[in-house]
Amino acid sequence: PWEGSIDLQMFAACNARFIGGGYPIAPGALIDDGMLDVLVVPRMPLLEFIGVLQRIASGSSTEVPGVRHFLASSFDLVLDRPIRVNTDGELLEATRCEYRVHRSAVQFFCGDAPHASAPGLPGLRA
Repeated sequence: PWEGSIDLQMFAACNARFIGGGYPIAPGALIDDGMLDVLVVPRMPLLEFIGVLQRIASGSSTEVPGVRHFLASSFDLVLDRPIRVNTDGELLEATRCEYRVHRSAVQFFCGDAPHASAPGLPGLRA
């Protein structure tokens, strides 16, 4: 989507709509489309970022000026200093982040579990 540098406040590479705690930060993400929904927030004043973060957590970040969204099957981010990155609940320190989608790499089957809900995915009850 772009090359170059950006003074970054936050980024997210999502394969599903929700992150921990049930926040829909990527409301258009589809777990089986082979794409990552990427969200990039440029550096901004703290009070402004708090407001943007609230909108992101509510699923309305696409309406925030300056916040970039794009779809990609892969995404690389090179950082000028080590940062802590939340990787599916694990905090890791990194200077480079590489994200890749491996289509159909994992299949899940829930059978008749009453709590199973994944519309459009074979093997899961809606």
